[in-house]
Amino acid sequence: MVVENNKISVVSEKFPYLYILRQSWTFLFSLIIPIIFSPLLFDYDNKPYLCLYVLIVMALFWTFEPINLYMTSLLPVALFPLFGIATTDETCFNYMKGTIMMFLGGLIMGIALEHSNFHRRIALKIIIFFGSSYRKLMAGIMLATMFQSMWINNTGTVAMMIPIVDSILSEITETSSREMMLVKTGSIKNQNNNETHIAIDSKQLNGNERKLQQETKKNEQTPLKVKSNNDETKTLRKAMLLSIVYAANIGGTASLTGTGTNLVLQEVFLIEFPGSTAITFTTWMVYALPSALVTIFAAWIFLTYYFINDHDETPETAAKIQQLSIQKYEELGSLTSHEIGVLIHFILLITLWFFRYPGWTNLITDNKNQIKDATPAILVAIMMFMIPADFRQLFTNGEKGKTNGHTERLLNWRVVQSGISWGLVFLLGGGFALAFGIQKSGLAKLFSEQLARITLSPTMTTITLVLISVFVTQITSNVATANIIIPVICEMAVHMHVNPLMFIVPVTIAISFAFMFPVSTPANAMVYDHLCMNVMEMARPGLWMNLIAIAIQLVLINTFGIAVYDLNHFPGWAMPTNITM
Repeated sequence: MVVENNKISVVSEKFPYLYILRQSWTFLFSLIIPIIFSPLLFDYDNKPYLCLYVLIVMALFWTFEPINLYMTSLLPVALFPLFGIATTDETCFNYMKGTIMMFLGGLIMGIALEHSNFHRRIALKIIIFFGSSYRKLMAGIMLATMFQSMWINNTGTVAMMIPIVDSILSEITETSSREMMLVKTGSIKNQNNNETHIAIDSKQLNGNERKLQQETKKNEQTPLKVKSNNDETKTLRKAMLLSIVYAANIGGTASLTGTGTNLVLQEVFLIEFPGSTAITFTTWMVYALPSALVTIFAAWIFLTYYFINDHDETPETAAKIQQLSIQKYEELGSLTSHEIGVLIHFILLITLWFFRYPGWTNLITDNKNQIKDATPAILVAIMMFMIPADFRQLFTNGEKGKTNGHTERLLNWRVVQSGISWGLVFLLGGGFALAFGIQKSGLAKLFSEQLARITLSPTMTTITLVLISVFVTQITSNVATANIIIPVICEMAVHMHVNPLMFIVPVTIAISFAFMFPVSTPANAMVYDHLCMNVMEMARPGLWMNLIAIAIQLVLINTFGIAVYDLNHFPGWAMPTNITM
């Protein structure tokens, strides 16, 4: 720390202006950007240009973060009423819409799974089922992570999986190191001629192991250079932890509540096409879950080839992996009543989401928009605040089984409050408010008129949009990227007379493919910091993973997606007359 301070003082003495700029660039940026684009404000009656000003400022602030990301999301509340784009009430309404309530309900369910520790049990069970070798262990880790990230935020999922994987790997590598010391550096004395034979394991080009023997005569001390096992251990650890973050990013795409970008799609879709029920929890998962599974499988193949292809594996290692996983699972004990209660509510919520429409809502009302996915999400959340974590507490006396004089429930507000990312709620709301302003001001219509000049085919347009989305999301927030891109794409699809789902489904999923940089997602940053990597160590495999995921998505949307969403036909709900201005 002293050395760093000395370096900073030297820089400040030699280059004072550079030092001042470094210290104050965020402040200067936050002042200069609004001034640079202020000519858009000269015509107060030109509402599209006023909204364009807000859009540009928010986009740049979201990208470079001169102020907090979440505070940027509140700009519409301050600027839309001042510019006459929307009233304060109209703008604020977007910060607690049905989609955000659905997100909160899903997040509360994820918190309940964590609070009961059931998510850890599921993760270890999957690892036990798959993990009898490094490759199978990675497959189990990735599937366990993917399943959790469908319901729990990616950052929380990665934070939970890192210590599990670390502890398993540390035990395996420690055992491996002891064995390798005996085999690779151990000397076996021949009693007949007093010569020493040293056995060294090496690999042939085809990956099979063979033994080389080197003989040294009595009293000769030839130094032996044996390759350290540390490099292999680091590579294995890197592979396993990167598999966690890849699986979390991919797994979040599989359910509508899995990541904020999916929720942005749903809300923007409702704004742009209010007469459509094409995007629901069920219709999304029918396409996105198989898509995620295919991408996870491809990621597993890539990571095993890239990192584990030449890694030593022995039957002893496989047995150790299985033994450690079982040991950690047994440490959890038997299934508790708390876990059972949360599991029942989890299954109930998924069932209510899947069979909402058409389904049980038809028994209550003929209005398909009366009951949406937020209602069962909040209903189940409230129920978990009512049901005891252990019914035996109702019949116990004294302090045992009591919490502050009350029966402990499946969930309590203290746990929920500490687990909810309120900043993400603002980020989602800011995006929805921005999309609302773009629509109401007429900026969406202005965009669509310009986009009507595009002459690319639908297939080439899809490829272009997916590529742009993937590489933009590497350097800026996923949700912010979705908020900016998806409304524009909806207008583009309408004017090209293409089913909007052809563009927005692959783009929304691709926005979650943030594999390259630590800044891409908090989950990436967590693994990057934990591994003490340099940026290129994450960027190189991340670039290849991006290209693989993009290719899979483009193939799936043009094959499986056509069957699921009938993409070859332009739907009636997308007709311009059905869009409210």
